Amino acid sequence: MPEKNCYDVLGVSRTAEQAEIKKAYLTLAKQCHPDLKSGRNTPITKYQMQFVEINKAYAMLSDPVRRQKYDEALAAGRQGEASIETRASTNFFRHGVKSFNQGKMEEAIDAFESSLRTDDSNSTCRAYLGVAYFRKGDPRKAEVALKQATEGEAHSAQFIYYLGMVYKQLGLTDKALEAFEDAVSLDPSFKPAMDELDAMLTEKQSKGTAILKSLNPRQILSRVFKHH
Repeated sequence: MPEKNCYDVLGVSRTAEQAEIKKAYLTLAKQCHPDLKSGRNTPITKYQMQFVEINKAYAMLSDPVRRQKYDEALAAGRQGEASIETRASTNFFRHGVKSFNQGKMEEAIDAFESSLRTDDSNSTCRAYLGVAYFRKGDPRKAEVALKQATEGEAHSAQFIYYLGMVYKQLGLTDKALEAFEDAVSLDPSFKPAMDELDAMLTEKQSKGTAILKSLNPRQILSRVFKHH
C-alpha cells in the first residue's frame, strides 16, 4: 500500500488554505486522541499512532517553509526522502510507548528523547516524555516537556491536565488550578481534570472558611473594605 502523504493524512487537497488545514487537524485530533495513562501492559493502539501521524502532518503543513519544501519533494516524486525522518522518529516513538505501557520509564524516556532528536514536531511524543518524567519522579523535567507539548497542541485537555498534575506535585497551587480549569474548559467531559478541579476548589473554599472563622469581626470588616 502506498504511503500516505501529509495531505492524505489530514484529508485535504494540496491547495488547501491554512484555515482548512487547521480545521481538519482539530477534527481528526479530537477523534483520535490517545490515552496517556500508564500501568497498562497493552500494545500501542491504532489511535496512538494515528494521532502521531496527524500531529506530524499538521506540523509539516502549518509551517510555510517546511510545507514548501515538502511540496517540492512531492512534486519531484521524492516523498520517500521527505518522510525518512518521520519513519525513524515513529520507530523510536513506538518503542517508547511500548516501554511506557510496561512501566519502564527510564527506557521510555530514552526512546522518546531519541524520537524528538530525529523529529521535534511530535507534540504527542513530548507529552509522553513529560508524563514519563512525572511517573519517574522528576517533576521539573516533566514541566518543561509538558509545557512544550501544550504549546504545540494548545487544544489538548489531556496534556494540560498532566501539566496541572505536575504543578500540583511542585506545590504550585494557583498554576495547577488554572491548568485544571483550562482542561475542563476545553473538554468538560474529561473526568480526571474535573475531579482534580473539584477537589482543589473544595479545599480552597475550606481554607477560606477556616481563615474567616479565626478572625474577629473587626478583622473581617477590615478585609472586606480593603478589597472595595
